[in-house]
Amino acid sequence: MNTNRRKLYRVRTMQGFERQALAEDQRLRRYRVSYACWHLFSDQTRIDLAARNAESLKAINAIARIEFTRALMMELQGIRAKLEPVHFVTLISDKHAGSLSKVSSFDLKSYRKWVREALEGFDFIGLADLAYYYRSPFLSDGYKPHGSWHCHLIVWGVPEGTIQAKKCAMDKSEKAFVPGATPFHYDTRSGAQVDEMLFYLAKGPVAEYSAFPILSDQADLITGELIKVPTSRWRNQKRKIGPAALIRAINCIGDVTFKDMCIANGHGRHLKRRALKKTRAKLAVLRRLHQQDLARALSDF
Repeated sequence: MNTNRRKLYRVRTMQGFERQALAEDQRLRRYRVSYACWHLFSDQTRIDLAARNAESLKAINAIARIEFTRALMMELQGIRAKLEPVHFVTLISDKHAGSLSKVSSFDLKSYRKWVREALEGFDFIGLADLAYYYRSPFLSDGYKPHGSWHCHLIVWGVPEGTIQAKKCAMDKSEKAFVPGATPFHYDTRSGAQVDEMLFYLAKGPVAEYSAFPILSDQADLITGELIKVPTSRWRNQKRKIGPAALIRAINCIGDVTFKDMCIANGHGRHLKRRALKKTRAKLAVLRRLHQQDLARALSDF
């Protein structure tokens, strides 16, 4: 597999990841008080988004996202020498896509089991993610928003030939949400790029998608001239997610936690447990520090 097929993510440092996560959180804060968007937030969503509720580890909470990513980065750095070869794997099946009402009641426990069975025997860790499609022209009701649950995984210690065989098997047994796309995509990378992989899979909803048909050259039956005609295969087209789409996406994710979203197998399960434990401890410390600062500020009046 060509390792230069695509850039994983333009964020390459923890500082950059934190800066972007907080910027997206500020967008949501502005939307929560705007006339156009405030009514799209449920009361529970407002609570889950608040920084003071980060200890809930809700996947839509920016502070929880930052600290969980930081903890997972430290865990992966601790075993970096053992990660070669490392593969960045994306799994997408049309079985896990549908209307917003369907994807908002998604069973992540069953999904984690499906992923572990698909990659049985592999060491990996990653996160489930929801892709928001504002338009799906390959569907009969594609004018309505749809969502596609998928996952990005860091897989290590597996020869590329084994990964390629797994890809061939899954491409035959599954269909991607977008016709013509591959259900199993992977890039083989160096252990030095593991942080970049992590920042990509932990980024959350930052884009919204549509699709366009792939064109092919065909000869005109009368003139013989080559003309472009659409095929049955489609390609994703993405843009920065808009305000209403972002709110709909986080409403679909709902009260899901990072424990629910994180998918791990083999040694990855140990990384998940330790990362969750460290995240909870760090968020508890941050809460106590915030309470101390607040008490100190009030005592100055």
